Amino acid sequence: MRFRRRKAPCPGFTLVELLVVISVAAILASLAVPSLRATLQNNQLDTVSNQLVASLATARSEAVRAPDATVLVSNPQGSQFWNAGWTTTAQTGAAGPVVSLQAPAAVPGQLSVYSNAAGPVGFDPMGRLVLGATIPPPTLIFMICVDASQPPVNQSRAVIVSPSGRASVAHIAKSGANQGIPLDDTGNPINTCANF
Repeated sequence: MRFRRRKAPCPGFTLVELLVVISVAAILASLAVPSLRATLQNNQLDTVSNQLVASLATARSEAVRAPDATVLVSNPQGSQFWNAGWTTTAQTGAAGPVVSLQAPAAVPGQLSVYSNAAGPVGFDPMGRLVLGATIPPPTLIFMICVDASQPPVNQSRAVIVSPSGRASVAHIAKSGANQGIPLDDTGNPINTCANF
């Protein structure tokens, strides 16, 4: 009686095993992409809102430090639409040179920035907000949104500048009907991403 020797199996994967692994990887990737996209959008929203607060704080401190200077945070469009970014400048006297205090801040293309007041933002020597000739000025609100056509839930940030000149990023509601929406200083939702 003769015994046949079995051939040792060849190392490697079968086509079925390879297809199963690729299918599982594709399913996991499809689950991870939306989460990664939301994380990137939240990081961009946080970055832009923090840059805006920093620019406003720089302008305010410079206005207090040099009371004879005109310090402004302005956008190149001169409107309520701040998508082109903003600059912080100081000018001593009417004929003095305009000095840039910070490099122009840019806004990523998928974000929109709106303000409830047109024109530049300034501060007086006491650090109070100055918006044109309106005295006292209204609370200034900047909305930073991912998509203006969508509700602002988890896709927006608000920067609030009080008449006293204090700039801060608005708190986000953690629960309830307004969950994920920025709140103003009185706790009311700022639920618009459209131009004010």
